[in-house]
Amino acid sequence: MRPHVAPSESTDTGRRSDRNARESARVCATCTKHEFAIDGLTQALARLRRGATALRDENAELRAELARLHKRQTRATSALG
Repeated sequence: MRPHVAPSESTDTGRRSDRNARESARVCATCTKHEFAIDGLTQALARLRRGATALRDENAELRAELARLHKRQTRATSALG
């Protein structure tokens, strides 16, 4: 029996296990950062979509008002001439 072989094998396994644990923790931290980034981007996208919808609605109102003013001006000009 060689007593020095068993501790060497368990030490290698222990090192691998420590390395795997560190790598797992690093990956977990990276995933958490990505989760926060994705959540922030999702919220920003929702705000942009709400803003775009509001601008689209406002644009439609302004175009309708402009059409009414143009029609009124056209009628007034044709009545003069």
